[in-house]
Amino acid sequence: MANIKIGALGGLGENGKNMTIVEVDSRIFILDCGLKYPEIDMYGVDAVVPDMSYLEQNINRIEGIFISHGHDDHIGALPYLLEKINVPVFGTHFTICLIEDLLTEMDMNIRKYRLYRINENKVLTFVNSTVSFFNVSHSIPEAVGVSINTPDGSIVYITDFTFVVSNAFKYKTSFDKITEIGKNGVLVALPESVGTNSIGKTSDDTLLEHNLKRSLRRQNRIIITAFSSDLARIQKVIDLSIAHNKRVAIVGRRAKNIITIAMNANYLKIPKDKLVDIETLFEEQDNSDLVIIVTGAKGSLYSSITRMAQGLDRNITINKDDIVILMTPPVPGSQQHSTEALNILYEKDIDVTMYDKATLRSSHAREDDLKLLYQMLKPKYVIPIKGEYRHLHKHYEIALAAGFNEENVKILENGEFLHINNKKIEEVEIIETQDVIIDGNFKNINISVIKERENIAKEGIILINLCLDLNKKEIKLLPEVHTKGFVNKDLELLQSSIIELATKITNGHFLKPIMSIEGLKVGITEEVSKLIFRYTKKRPVVLVSIGEILKETPKEVKQYKRPQHKNNKNQKKKTNNKQKETQ
Repeated sequence: MANIKIGALGGLGENGKNMTIVEVDSRIFILDCGLKYPEIDMYGVDAVVPDMSYLEQNINRIEGIFISHGHDDHIGALPYLLEKINVPVFGTHFTICLIEDLLTEMDMNIRKYRLYRINENKVLTFVNSTVSFFNVSHSIPEAVGVSINTPDGSIVYITDFTFVVSNAFKYKTSFDKITEIGKNGVLVALPESVGTNSIGKTSDDTLLEHNLKRSLRRQNRIIITAFSSDLARIQKVIDLSIAHNKRVAIVGRRAKNIITIAMNANYLKIPKDKLVDIETLFEEQDNSDLVIIVTGAKGSLYSSITRMAQGLDRNITINKDDIVILMTPPVPGSQQHSTEALNILYEKDIDVTMYDKATLRSSHAREDDLKLLYQMLKPKYVIPIKGEYRHLHKHYEIALAAGFNEENVKILENGEFLHINNKKIEEVEIIETQDVIIDGNFKNINISVIKERENIAKEGIILINLCLDLNKKEIKLLPEVHTKGFVNKDLELLQSSIIELATKITNGHFLKPIMSIEGLKVGITEEVSKLIFRYTKKRPVVLVSIGEILKETPKEVKQYKRPQHKNNKNQKKKTNNKQKETQ
């Protein structure tokens, strides 16, 4: 019998950041290591990755990282993990190629890391368990499921899959291997949940092909958006374009890397005479036989379209003769970008079509796909993974409808780990985990920084400048107040109130035996924040800058005199003249 522990450090109750952990007799198996793209209100954030503290603390127990496929939400956090723990990474040939490209992009020497290529025939042997693989159909080549085989039965991890029958070898599902794993006994199944809100089973791309063919028959330049990771759909567009005697250009830095790798490894096929370098487009007069595939991820893709529509892109300007096809329905975090792009396209009177999810074949398992999976695997327990809580809960309902008992279907949160001993769930252990925020070269910046950025964007900022003579304990110049992004009908009066308050607090600090500059900043910040909220009901960010002047100034200001209300023009003029003399 084996002592088993199963949980996740990311991917539960959210979109992205997928990382599932399986422990068999204290040996740790890491399943995927992905990032999450920031929401639109996470200002300046590049990515969010799982909290890896638990893995750092238990590095000696880790057997390896097993990657299901090459999408960023499954491999994007690998550079940050490998920087801390250099453990073996296992993935298919194409997945490892993408990982090598990712590490190289992060200026990491791939020779320092143990990257091993596997296929569905490979069986890896570890202490008291083995790991095997099986092919699944997804939107990227060589996606696999992972089976950790223990004395108590297999633990099957199958994320991002469909049962759509594909003629392309690199996208085929190994139904026979899944069935074989089921016959040998499955203790726990860990299937994805993203597609659970769609009834029925995942269909093919027949409707998409019909609509694309109709557009490709027209003698216009066509601009089509596609997610850079959706190689199956990009190949579909390429094949249909060439069949209609069109040339193809591909836009998107990350996509170019992926497509170059795919072409070199023969996963993506584009005749050389049909592939156009986007840099040469401006030299051509007639591009009516051209299909431009604009690729990207989430909001960046729509931002590219917006720049092209506004004439701000270096190579492409969308004009009235173009046909624009948005083959990328908005995903969480990109709705605002997509709305902006659509508005500009319609404003420019561009022929634009956005394909909805009914037209586009999903690359995630739906209700009937999951029920078929249960029939093949016959697991004792089901733990839904990958998806927001609504997806996980719907998966729970689907499993119950398929005949599972409530106690055998467990919804977990990030950091919750099930202990299974002698094939029975004994307890739930909580491991502390939180989002790790990546901001440029800074990792795990404090969440308060993000809150502050959000507050600046919503409420604005107020800057208070003070010049002090700390030797004489005097204010050398009148405090200055500057506002950015902050509007108020009595702004001038509010500024004078802030100056008066800052002066009073500063003079109060001068009376202390030992004066602290940091203490003065905190005192001014707190009291000014209260003052602003009392008058405006807003909470702008208040920043206090204090400088020390060592030389004497022409006029020293020892006492602050408050200006009169703005309606008293004569008094205001006198005050302004006095300030000029002081300066």
